[in-house]
Amino acid sequence: MLFARSLGDETMRFGVSGLLHKSDILVFDRESESLWSQLKMEAATGEHAGKKLKLLASQQLTFKAWRTQHPKGQVLSTKTGHKRNYGKNPYKGYDPSRGLMFPVGDVNSALPRNEWVIGFFVDDQAFAVPEKLLPEEKRVTLKHGQQTLGIERNTSQRSVIVEADEVSIPHIRAYWFAWQAFYPETQVWRPDMK
Repeated sequence: MLFARSLGDETMRFGVSGLLHKSDILVFDRESESLWSQLKMEAATGEHAGKKLKLLASQQLTFKAWRTQHPKGQVLSTKTGHKRNYGKNPYKGYDPSRGLMFPVGDVNSALPRNEWVIGFFVDDQAFAVPEKLLPEEKRVTLKHGQQTLGIERNTSQRSVIVEADEVSIPHIRAYWFAWQAFYPETQVWRPDMK
């Protein structure tokens, strides 16, 4: 997830708190030490409680695909001064698991709990698109009111693009259990929807 760091005239610097809320990592801003929920996109506690962050359009993809698109791009070093194996996935085995590592409350049964979804908003309405239902490299359209959205998945690059009027819109790849915990009124997209 990518957020604008500005809140009014203030530019914030964020860090990982090590705390969770509904299985969502809480970050903190170094200026006020307010805790921020990533998926809710707002401060949960502190001086900025209730204030929203602006989600920006970004793309998640394989390193190979990124390097092809940005041959002169710079890569952050894993030499951070902390003892951590950045090549090891701490959540290995979580995808096929039927259980949850941490509680989130009631889970809507519209989808399996650990289903990957693409979450986004149109006119303040939350949508979730089950990633596995998106065909490979074929644009799918979704209509909401006067808006037409295009969604395309590229499995070799492990990327998804969501656009409205050919402009990328912010979206989040998340587990269903996490997305629905914060957006219980989510509309779930199915291939037969127009």
